[in-house]
Amino acid sequence: MELPYFDSDIANRVYLNGERARSHFSFQKKYAGLFAAVTNVTEPSNAALNPLPAYVSAAGIQEIASQPVQTNNLFTPYGAFPLILHPTSRPYGLAWYANMLQGPLMQGPQGSTESIWFDGSMICPVQTWDSKITTVLAMNGGILDLTRKYLKSKGKYDAFVGRVTKEWTETFGSGTLQGENQDFKGPQNGFSNAWKSFPC
Repeated sequence: MELPYFDSDIANRVYLNGERARSHFSFQKKYAGLFAAVTNVTEPSNAALNPLPAYVSAAGIQEIASQPVQTNNLFTPYGAFPLILHPTSRPYGLAWYANMLQGPLMQGPQGSTESIWFDGSMICPVQTWDSKITTVLAMNGGILDLTRKYLKSKGKYDAFVGRVTKEWTETFGSGTLQGENQDFKGPQNGFSNAWKSFPC
């Protein structure tokens, strides 16, 4: 989102492959959303927010994770930001984002809701800056163009791309990546609960 990693062919391909995996996983599981570290949901009766919902950092796909995954039951609209950030996958990211916003109470006076339980029965009543601005910045393409221009003006751009390419090639090789010939997937399911909105 900040540095022009996409300018390195291998980094670009690995990034897109990760997003293919994320979109395929939610599609195959018939999930209505995507995962990211986010503040958890709480019971509707917890109006006083006592206690505050916990932060869930271990959300994701266990099969490709380097750490244990705690849950696949928690979706967040900002989980779509990596798909939205890249021009190739942006249409799919926007489709996932829009799908999550169709969940019960997922839009309100302060914009998108932080997170939602997989069946739409609970939401997170807390609002955080990072779950909103990250997606907005991704919709604008990040600041890659600015940092690329800066690196070039300082004569550091070629060294940056060269170093990224070297390090990533040492890890991922230079051949075809498994799955990179597949397309991305959009959502095929919505939320089972009837749609409802905040009174505004």
